[in-house]
Amino acid sequence: MSTEDMDLGSVINSLRNKRAALDNAIAALEALASSGATSPDGVVPSTTVPFSASGAGEVPDGAFHGLSMPAAIKLYLEMVRSKKTAREIGDGLKKGGLESTAKFYEKIVYSSLDRLRKSGDVVKIGSAWGLPNWFPALMRAGAKSSKAGKAAKPRRASKRKPSEGPKLLTKPERKSEPSTSDMIDWFLRDNPGPHSPEEIQSATKIGNIKVAKMVLGTMVKRGRITKSPDGNYYRKAS
Repeated sequence: MSTEDMDLGSVINSLRNKRAALDNAIAALEALASSGATSPDGVVPSTTVPFSASGAGEVPDGAFHGLSMPAAIKLYLEMVRSKKTAREIGDGLKKGGLESTAKFYEKIVYSSLDRLRKSGDVVKIGSAWGLPNWFPALMRAGAKSSKAGKAAKPRRASKRKPSEGPKLLTKPERKSEPSTSDMIDWFLRDNPGPHSPEEIQSATKIGNIKVAKMVLGTMVKRGRITKSPDGNYYRKAS
């Protein structure tokens, strides 16, 4: 292609935008490093790094290499500076180079987001997620009370007649779901470090703590995970 056929202006603008996105990623990581980098559990502390208009919202390739999923989520939201759904966040993490071989990747993303919400590191408004310092205090309080109200809502009694018996799913209706041990294994792989049985139960949505402890014990016996002296669990390094 000759120089006359090239739109040099478009090429220059594209290169400038890519350079601005990389500069923003470097600035975000430098701010994290100066503030103490990541905390022991791998969660990135909140920052208020300004982004230029030319590069805001762009995720450079490889921005999340080597980060745990909670750390990558925090950094991603800092970079895009706007509310995102769990699916959008998952896609953004993959674009930025977060490596995960989990079969149920979206469920792991949501579990990590829910854990960050409970620790106060992110806020869920409607179906979207963002950082707490983006929203007024009243809006953050409303999101928390709404979540608590849903949790406390009593279950309605089933209207099924006793004579009908339980409804059986036909083969087309059955869905393939991950086993409890698979969910635990994926959570510990994407969230390095020891975790208590209660943390693992909450993150993987296991309904009963006794079931969670029983499965954890079985996984320890089979050598899939390790139990620390203080009663926490972590995945063996591969």
